[in-house]
Amino acid sequence: MRPGCEKHLDSAAVGTTDEVRGGLRRADAVPLLAIVAVQVALFAWIIGAATERGLIPFGGLGVYYDGSFYVEIAKSFPLPYGPDALDYTSHAPGYAFLIWGIKGLTPGAWVDWGLAALLASWIPAALASVAFWVLCRQVGLDPLLPTLVFAFANPRWLQLAATPHSASLAVLLAVLALLAYYRGRVGRAALWLSLGTLARYPTLLSTAAIAFGLALSQAGPLGAGGVASTLRGLPWRGFFVLTMPAFALAALNLYLYATVPDFRGVWAAHAPFWDTPLGLTVPFSAAFEEFSKHWGRAGGQVLLSLASIAVYAGAVALAFWRGERRHRVLGVWVGIVLLFHSSLSGTHSFWEISRLAILAWPAAVLVYWLRFGPRIPSLAVYPACAALAACGLWFAQHNIGWAMLAQDKSQSLSRLHVDEPHFENFRAERQRQRR
Repeated sequence: MRPGCEKHLDSAAVGTTDEVRGGLRRADAVPLLAIVAVQVALFAWIIGAATERGLIPFGGLGVYYDGSFYVEIAKSFPLPYGPDALDYTSHAPGYAFLIWGIKGLTPGAWVDWGLAALLASWIPAALASVAFWVLCRQVGLDPLLPTLVFAFANPRWLQLAATPHSASLAVLLAVLALLAYYRGRVGRAALWLSLGTLARYPTLLSTAAIAFGLALSQAGPLGAGGVASTLRGLPWRGFFVLTMPAFALAALNLYLYATVPDFRGVWAAHAPFWDTPLGLTVPFSAAFEEFSKHWGRAGGQVLLSLASIAVYAGAVALAFWRGERRHRVLGVWVGIVLLFHSSLSGTHSFWEISRLAILAWPAAVLVYWLRFGPRIPSLAVYPACAALAACGLWFAQHNIGWAMLAQDKSQSLSRLHVDEPHFENFRAERQRQRR
């Protein structure tokens, strides 16, 4: 069977058959609401337990991790950043925009900036489960069990979705882009990827996967016509549309060049928080080096990093080994995300691979379920998801505890109800520490 993009390349509408196959149904309401309700309850429990233990307000956790960066950017809207925001330009504005929108839509002081940051993570995570449900049906899967796996079987996803990270919004937009691709709506896929790039810069990488899928579905094999015939058969219009995310990132860079003195691009903007300068190395070399140093530490972070690499690498192999041709786009999606983040220099490529490569998670779940889903007993999925969710709760509490000990967020906590942005100069602070 040919993928939808072969029949509806850039079409404005999809036929009735596709809508029935890939849309929501009345019978979906109860299981979907149950999944979303359990997700939100787990998020609230994670935050409630951590803030009670840390003796801070519930919304106070919204400024931990990189939450304080996004909150200050959110306060600067409708024209984000500013002349003093150089060290904040490493953080994309999409998640901050959502924080700003939620804060603006809530009455008075009912929701402070920290709680707005948490809600801006929770809401997209819940919607991502809904979008993934529809995506499963679009590719011909019974959506209940794979959606349970997507929502609860990745311990790092549970932690990221509960805490102030841009991952939830980026994953939601990534799932919507995949859904648009399978429905043959390339323009809409490009739009979702453009928004995803503005929420988390590496989302731009996924454009290559969609382009690969278009080429695979449109170009015929090399035959009598030779290379010229094959090139004529490529979907050049679709490739042009898929440049939209790159133009979105370029436009953001131009805006920052014009408004932030000394800005040198979003890649260079990571310097205060990464190895200086941020660079690329041989794939997995930094990961193996770090693992060789810490292999005796069977901590959650080490195990989660190794598990992430294994799961994503396995998904790439499965997608191409006896996998359906039309689903190889999923393998390329996972492979590009994994390859890029495993090639980053420094310790992040190992310790943070489960976070950095989270955009590979939806496609990886689809790859495994398309191959093994019909053979897995449904009664085995529920306890497995429950056990992995329990691991996620443990990891989240452990990770949040580390963040609260390692980060001094007293200034940000005192500004939860202050609407004016305050941008710090981390480069100057690092220079003072070196002296």
